[in-house]
Amino acid sequence: MLDDGTAVETGAGKLHLDSVLDMSSRRIVGLAVGEHPGAELTYGAPLMPVAVRGGKRPSPE
Repeated sequence: MLDDGTAVETGAGKLHLDSVLDMSSRRIVGLAVGEHPGAELTYGAPLMPVAVRGGKRPSPE
């Protein structure tokens, strides 16, 4: 999997997008959007595919 972060300009201001790409299927399997880049945004994107596949989400420390 590949984790990528980028900023997107919108009419309301800048939004930060963090996405997770499954390299074997070339599909986006997780994403998170927020007003500020940081650990919460980076931590949120990989949790999406884990939750979708029925896995237990680890709690942040």
